[in-house]
Amino acid sequence: MIVSYVLLPVLLDMPFLLRILIAVALFAFVSPGMARADVEGLTVADVPAEATAASAAVARDIALASGQRDALTQLLQRLTSAADQPRLPQVTDDMVVSTVQVFEVQSERRSATRYVARLKVTFRREPVLAILAKANVAFTRPSERPIVLLPVWHGASGALLWEESNPWHTAWAARDAGADLVPILVPAGDLQDLRTIQTAQAQAGDPPALTAIAQRYDADTIIVAEAAPAAGGQALNVTLRRAGPSGASTTTERIDFDPAITDPALQLAAAANEIARRLESGTRDASIVPSGASGTVAAFIQFGGLPDWLAVRQRLRAVSAITRLEVLSLSTADARIILHYQGDPLALAGALALQGLELQRTADGVNVSLAAAVPSGSVMAPTPSPSPMPLSSPAGVP
Repeated sequence: MIVSYVLLPVLLDMPFLLRILIAVALFAFVSPGMARADVEGLTVADVPAEATAASAAVARDIALASGQRDALTQLLQRLTSAADQPRLPQVTDDMVVSTVQVFEVQSERRSATRYVARLKVTFRREPVLAILAKANVAFTRPSERPIVLLPVWHGASGALLWEESNPWHTAWAARDAGADLVPILVPAGDLQDLRTIQTAQAQAGDPPALTAIAQRYDADTIIVAEAAPAAGGQALNVTLRRAGPSGASTTTERIDFDPAITDPALQLAAAANEIARRLESGTRDASIVPSGASGTVAAFIQFGGLPDWLAVRQRLRAVSAITRLEVLSLSTADARIILHYQGDPLALAGALALQGLELQRTADGVNVSLAAAVPSGSVMAPTPSPSPMPLSSPAGVP
């Protein structure tokens, strides 16, 4: 049984009866099966928490508090490089109170004086990132939008995607994605999914079909993960075809099975978890928010219509250095925006270029434009790397 707790450090300071009344009210809104989409935060799972004290109740309070501190420490480390971790602040109870959104006790054991548990803690995104920004270290800003993953299986009966007999889809659908820093969404394969994209279209990287499934789930990026048993049956060959704002790419992964795992379903489950881990590792480097002072730049965007505006906005949201996009005005032909960013303005111009956006300083101000070679409205569009006219100095709002 999983027990959900909300802001427990605050509750522990309240009178016992009041704690109980508030907890009962909170349980009505926080269910044990809460999906990641319902908790817009950053999660760390399987965190050990244990303590010994005069009573089990006191030991439990101590263990839960220390477990949350350890979870926040783990999260800060996952979001930064090993070289920067010595500069991270020591986690305090105040940090925990200001960042914890919800936590669950995944398992627990207790005696008269001892309490042992495993915790799953979800932290509020922006307060956590604010801690890292204040520490002046480069850090990964996890995407708030999911990656849609389409698992295609190559077996004796051919290529499978939505079929119930697809074991690769079953493995992805069953995994606990709650602790993923890169949110991976695997469509269930309902009637609308089947109408939106078919197996052959996924394999071929059909741009309209991939764009349609991305729009259905409000995603920027699609990954088609094609898997087939390797010769000898002790490994899995996986081809990952990725399409998103920064263009399209293909990589091949080999997952060797643990010899101790002989159940095919468990082998595929382990392979899905390993692929998710590698995706998180690869995304970390591409999503680094540079260290340095924050800044703002007011910009003007002209476009030919709604598809172009959506394409520009999609690419702006993919730039990790941009911490907030503020739209001042929007018409059918142009928009005035303020970009809030972290780090060097020259690096911001380069990051925009990698997303197919040109940042130019003109006599009238700063302009952002979609590179002409990038078709709008397509997640499959290859993104060129133009040579932008970078900001020559930090630009503030006029």
